[in-house]
Amino acid sequence: MERFDWMDNREILDYILRERIESKSTYMDICVGIRNTFGIDLSRDQVSAAFQRYKNLYKSGTFGSNEISKDWLIRENQRLRRKLEQRNAFINDVIEASREMIMRMKVKPVKIPKRIVSKNDMEFHINIADIHYGAEVNPDLVQKIGNYNPEIARKRIGKFFERVIHFKEEDASSHGLNKLVINFLGDILNGEYIYPGQAFFTALPLIDQVYEMSEIMASHILTLAKYFTDIEIFCVAGNHGRVNSRKGEYHPKSNFDTFIYKNIAILLRDQKNVKVFISDSPNMIVKHGNYVFHISHGSNIRTYLGVPYYGIDRRYKRLQELYNLIINYYIQAHFHTSAELDEKKILCASMVGGDPLSINVMDRASRPSQKVFYFHKVHGVNRITNIYLSEVANLSPDKYGIYTSYEVQ
Repeated sequence: MERFDWMDNREILDYILRERIESKSTYMDICVGIRNTFGIDLSRDQVSAAFQRYKNLYKSGTFGSNEISKDWLIRENQRLRRKLEQRNAFINDVIEASREMIMRMKVKPVKIPKRIVSKNDMEFHINIADIHYGAEVNPDLVQKIGNYNPEIARKRIGKFFERVIHFKEEDASSHGLNKLVINFLGDILNGEYIYPGQAFFTALPLIDQVYEMSEIMASHILTLAKYFTDIEIFCVAGNHGRVNSRKGEYHPKSNFDTFIYKNIAILLRDQKNVKVFISDSPNMIVKHGNYVFHISHGSNIRTYLGVPYYGIDRRYKRLQELYNLIINYYIQAHFHTSAELDEKKILCASMVGGDPLSINVMDRASRPSQKVFYFHKVHGVNRITNIYLSEVANLSPDKYGIYTSYEVQ
């Protein structure tokens, strides 16, 4: 439901209260009256919510078209303050509970490997995005095209890091790959209050999402520290890490993705070849060798039922002027789709694959994958590869010739 500022539209609010209380009009009749009188379309739910919130004020005689009483303003301020305190208490409870568990964990540093001398001294860059840990995709609800839950997520994460180590062992002698760069691109967890009805598609409470994802990622990165002499981790937050769906109600850094990144840094603080850099803003600009990289989650690019390729292209043209920099590579996620636009704009897919939104609304489902590439400080990015984490769904009919799930009545 779109938010409507009633204090800036006092005449409309007065009309709602007067029509409902004095004329006994229905909510739908009031909607029609507002459209005819003020030229504004409001939903029945908006009108109903406004009436329930302000009806007592109208009955007490303190509401009018000219001014609001001082007592009402004080009460409204106190109500909003209590609501904010309750939400902040919830956030603090999650943070404290998770932090206590993290601090009790003891991570023993691993031995740093020796540097490999090779003709091509390349770096290995891996991108981790849109894990949505804690999400659940019931295959029966998505025509058996998608299937996801925390257990599947852990298996796919493990498979991804196994492939990274395999690439390292295969190509180290010829390409070096002493340094590993990890870009965390956001939506590492699924969150709890990001969209209406999310509880029906969530398998884990927020505190478990935070704690388990922190432990899982720190454990895998610690294993990687045995294979790479240097590991640099660059982190940006996604939209699913927000406290709730309404932007602007909390500090921009109040994001549970960021909290996971900080937990990883705490757990790996004694591992000397690992450095963690957490962005203060949604965008991060990093220079590797002779090239400048821009990394972000990408949720600020508007879309309608697909990947906004033109919107992405326009955005990155603007950024050149905004930063007064020549940016060589743009790396982002969010759209759960793997793509490379003119070899400079790199889009990373997700570990989820198809979900209820993409399958039932957008009629599309990407194969679960994460994107990696090698990097030479002079020659730039090469060998861009998708590490696929699941097979393509193959539907087959049952004895009735039906491919999808159903109930027999």
